[in-house]
Amino acid sequence: MKRLQSKARFATFWRVGVILVFAGMLVVVFALVFARSGAGDAAPVYTELKELAGKRVGTIAGSIYANIATKELPEVSPENIRPYASVDEMVEALQKQEIDAFVEGKAVANMAVAGRSDMALMSSDLGEEEVGIALHKNSPLTAKFNERLLELSLDGTMDTLRAKWLVASDETKAMPPAEKNSPNGILRVACATIAPMAYVQDNNAVVGYEVEIVQTVAHELGYTATFYNAPFMSVLSDVESGKADVGIGNITVTPERQQRFDMTIPDYSGNIVLVTRASNKPKGIDLAGGIARSFRRTFMDESRWKVILDGLGVTATISIVTAVVGTPLALWLVRMRYRRGKWLSRPIGLFQSLMSGLPIVVVIMLLYYVLFGAIDIAGELVAIIAFVLVFAGRASGVLWDAIDGIDKSQEEGAIAMGYTPGQVYSRILFPQAVAKTRPRLVGMYVTVVKETAVVGYIAVQDLTRATDFIRARTMDAFFPLVVTALMYFVICRLLGVVLNKFGTRLLERARRREVGEEPQ
Repeated sequence: MKRLQSKARFATFWRVGVILVFAGMLVVVFALVFARSGAGDAAPVYTELKELAGKRVGTIAGSIYANIATKELPEVSPENIRPYASVDEMVEALQKQEIDAFVEGKAVANMAVAGRSDMALMSSDLGEEEVGIALHKNSPLTAKFNERLLELSLDGTMDTLRAKWLVASDETKAMPPAEKNSPNGILRVACATIAPMAYVQDNNAVVGYEVEIVQTVAHELGYTATFYNAPFMSVLSDVESGKADVGIGNITVTPERQQRFDMTIPDYSGNIVLVTRASNKPKGIDLAGGIARSFRRTFMDESRWKVILDGLGVTATISIVTAVVGTPLALWLVRMRYRRGKWLSRPIGLFQSLMSGLPIVVVIMLLYYVLFGAIDIAGELVAIIAFVLVFAGRASGVLWDAIDGIDKSQEEGAIAMGYTPGQVYSRILFPQAVAKTRPRLVGMYVTVVKETAVVGYIAVQDLTRATDFIRARTMDAFFPLVVTALMYFVICRLLGVVLNKFGTRLLERARRREVGEEPQ
């Protein structure tokens, strides 16, 4: 008894110790993330380009900045020029000292360092860039866009928009009401989420300098512009494939891009700069204030909590439809493979192997850019089709392997007793297969929820993509990522519990047999 009590006390102390260690780690993380206060004007650690010799430099993947860094920073070896998906990822990498500087256009860089005391712009620059609007090659709209952009530049409208959007303050940043008059139809605009050119504000509205320019030009040409967010590397792909009529988001005009797309006259020109850490040190720690500021910026400012809820709704919709449609499809595939012989069994087996062997993101991209490449179809629908096919293929494959592994003597014995093949399948083989595979099937339903995080590759604004928008706007990763992780954990945990209980009840019903039941 004493030994048991001693073990119980040890287990209790061990749990308490783990909790205290975990709490201590959280405090340290909070302190490291939020302890910024009281700093004066930030001065860059590096002031001259030659000081970056042997250092690591970040660039946006798919942008021209990697080539510019290679050309203008010969002291930096190519392997030290590292690609990132977004500006906020480069900001995080700079904070964690994974890189020593990153390359960006001045307008975007100014927004990235605004209000921060831990990073600053270097005085030396890497040259100039001209940013334009992308349209598909030989678009009939290109000349009209150029004409209107020139007029906006000459009448001072462009200067007014730059004074409005290309500043750190958010007080003047609001989109004018969209006009409803659109005799010529709708222009679908793909936007890379790069503030201040294009970013997400409250109620999932896309705003920004280039957003207002396109909205103004589209209205004057008799169109209504509809905007959707996409990763930078997907914007030009969407324009080239025809899924988008227009692409914006700090797209630098280059000869290579002009060969593949129509690029308008520049709507912005500026220097290409380097952002590095600041040399000054924080004067003190304001942990509580830092947490409060980060929480407010993540959830309250611009009603950003609504963006998270919208993303959660998309994730839930894809998951639910996948389960509702994919489950009967998986059951049908197994039944057809069992009953129809080799002529149907082999194609179904090939489909199951293909869906089990391909990553879901590859299936989504193939459907979106290849199979439906020339069709104007919503990304959400493509994502649902991809998840249904993959789930049905994987689940049916698991069930079929379980059925195939059941001793053939059971099937032969049932046939000898007068059961039909259909009764053998439904009353003997299928219940056993479900019982064997239930944990794996439950795990597959949970996996569907987690794998929806990749739908952002085709510009679907799910939960993960929604928090990415917030990170890109606030340059603060802690709360967006923590909230995303907690939401996925809670959803998957609850789903696993519900499915396990539901599966247990179904098995209990399947096992109930009346004494003396005869085959029909």
